[in-house]
This record gives sequence, structure tokens and C-alpha cells, in this order.
Amino acid sequence: MIKVYMLGAVATLIISMGGIIYWQNSKISSLKAKEVELTFAIDSCSSRVENLIEDMKSDTKIDSTPDDGLSDLIDPSWLFRN
Repeated sequence: MIKVYMLGAVATLIISMGGIIYWQNSKISSLKAKEVELTFAIDSCSSRVENLIEDMKSDTKIDSTPDDGLSDLIDPSWLFRN
């Protein structure tokens, strides 16, 4: 009778371990997918920051140019004429 209980305990242990391993593998897969998603989000944010820095540099260049020199930097059709 003890052999039956021992076999039952071993079978329960094996099934439980299989379930835990399956659950951990699915959790790892989910975390890997989240890592890829967050990596793309970080890359996107980095690109936006670079674009903002470029815009600020361009704006500074235009702001520091006297009004009579703007036609060299900007298409004249964009300039406001009185």
C-alpha cells in the first residue's frame, strides 16, 4: 500500500513540476516580448530627442541671423512681408 502512495506522490510531484516549468516558460516568453516592445519604445524616444535637438539647433541658427540675411537660409516665400 505504501508503494501506491509513494507512486502517487511521485506522479503528483512530476505533474506539478511540469506545470511549474510550463508556467515559467510562458512567463519568460511574455517577458521577452515585453523587452522587444520596450526596446522599440526607447529607440523611438531617442529618435524624437535627436529630432528635437536638431530643431533647436536650426531654430537657434535662424534666430541669431539678422532679418536681412534670412533669405539666404529660408525660402523667401516663407518669409512674412509687410
